[in-house]
Amino acid sequence: MKHGYWITGLLWFFVLSVAGQAAPAVFDQLPAPVQFFPRTDQNTAPVPVSGYFQTPGYQRVALRLLRNGALSAYQRRELTYENGRAAFALTSTLRAELAEYAVEVYGISTQGDSLLLARREGLLCGDAYLINGQSNANPLGEGYDYYNRTLNRYCRTFGVGDSGKPYAPQDTLWTYSNENSSGVGSWGTELQRSLAQRYGVPVCILNGALGGSPLDYHAYRNPDNPSDLNTGYGKLLYRVRKAGLMGHVKALFWRQGETETSGDPGGVKYPLFFPTLYKNWRSDYPALKQIYVFQNNLLARSFESASQVLDYQR
Repeated sequence: MKHGYWITGLLWFFVLSVAGQAAPAVFDQLPAPVQFFPRTDQNTAPVPVSGYFQTPGYQRVALRLLRNGALSAYQRRELTYENGRAAFALTSTLRAELAEYAVEVYGISTQGDSLLLARREGLLCGDAYLINGQSNANPLGEGYDYYNRTLNRYCRTFGVGDSGKPYAPQDTLWTYSNENSSGVGSWGTELQRSLAQRYGVPVCILNGALGGSPLDYHAYRNPDNPSDLNTGYGKLLYRVRKAGLMGHVKALFWRQGETETSGDPGGVKYPLFFPTLYKNWRSDYPALKQIYVFQNNLLARSFESASQVLDYQR
């Protein structure tokens, strides 16, 4: 079963049609289905819901928060119309725990009738991480077993992993990480499951790895447009920004170097490009508490550059 949902634009608009008429309310802030929210220092995350009623006759707006299907919180606001519109803004709070939340938004008419305007399910609050590098950082084929592990319901990802092809800006997809098409990879998915099990907190991982990619592919950052979708660096940064994770990524896992072990005579690429890549990571992801560098595997090659890459990573 697929759990992907498309989002377009910087804001999410939710407009219903009832018997050919415009919906009573328009949303400019509304969570996406199965969306992940990074936790704050208070171990929670705010979930804003806002918009306006464009149809008269509504007296209140109500927001229900459900935790694992049971009502957790309820709030409502009075509506005041100005120039034919009644604006509203409410905020729910999620806790960073192994629980899925849902929000329901209702319009309450002057006669007391309630109309469900929107429902969003599968919401999580937790920690976000990045994986980057080449094929060993993104071995695909998580396998059927991952579909059946209970803890994997608390693992999320966003957008499409780096396939080396032009990235479509509309590829802003929240989904469960244990799907074969998620791009998180087998050990990335297992890392999420292990972290969720050990710490009792949901996990989101975005993987920007590309098989066979050289170090300079990842290191190049367009100074005029860091989120440039024509660059490997920009593709991942774009996804992080669209996911609302800027300032919240806790760690980055880097596994790369096979290309340089045989294609870098003199072993000059790592000393030349890695400091720049590291500096850019620290600049664009200021919340990073740790960058983990995997030392390259020992390969069956006799190139001198292989030992130089290993030594530099060490």
